[in-house]
Amino acid sequence: MQWLRNGKTIKGATSTRYTAVAADQDKRLQVRVTGRKAGMRPVTRTSASTARVRARVPKVRRASSWHAFASPDERNSSIRLGDRAPATGQQ
Repeated sequence: MQWLRNGKTIKGATSTRYTAVAADQDKRLQVRVTGRKAGMRPVTRTSASTARVRARVPKVRRASSWHAFASPDERNSSIRLGDRAPATGQQ
């Protein structure tokens, strides 16, 4: 078993499971499997490609200048990313 990224082998990715990593973003994944049986020739098959891998979490460029914070309104407990945190004492 060998996992592929855009048709090229991924070093060390030979397990039945593969978890996408940052290097896989915007790439297509496949898996190649070889079956072997005594007295028979090996047979190799490659899966169809996945859709392009998308990141789960967006990259943050200047994390120190942006904050995630909970709304002070208990009825709205959502987390907002990309908003500047209010100054202390402000809502």
